Amino acid sequence: MTVDDKELFRDATLSICGSLEIAEAMCSCVRVMQEFIPIDGMFLQVYEPDLGAMRTLAEANAQEGSEFDLLTPLSEQTRGRIRQRAADEPEDVVVIDSEERNPVAREMLRFHGLEGSSVLRMRLNTEDGRHGGVVLVARGADRYTEEHARLLRLLEDPFTIALANILVH
Repeated sequence: MTVDDKELFRDATLSICGSLEIAEAMCSCVRVMQEFIPIDGMFLQVYEPDLGAMRTLAEANAQEGSEFDLLTPLSEQTRGRIRQRAADEPEDVVVIDSEERNPVAREMLRFHGLEGSSVLRMRLNTEDGRHGGVVLVARGADRYTEEHARLLRLLEDPFTIALANILVH
């Protein structure tokens, strides 16, 4: 780990795990991460296969965060892609340069009114077998690199803890 990696890991971990108020924690985390990764917004989500939907639990930008329980209904095609992704055990962090190349990202971005954005998504799996993720969004195409994915990967454990906590509480 480089000095910058350690700084990101320390500061982001303290921000995301430093408060049980997930909206406040995510807002603080966005501010920390903006020094290292392009980010206009962040979402914490969990997949609900029985409902055919993605449940957004919280979102944040550098100014504010919100905790809520918002279901995004997904098309059958998108649910199939999610099942396929889970079965194939793809990368834990995915760079989506353009929503047009990824139907799941396209549906989610349109639902949240964020069309024309790049996405950096990290899959999170809780101990009880639930599948979720943290999603970073930056306006414009081609905003994320593999280096950004590597940096986000450093924060898998703190984000998994945050997801598990919000699902329990």
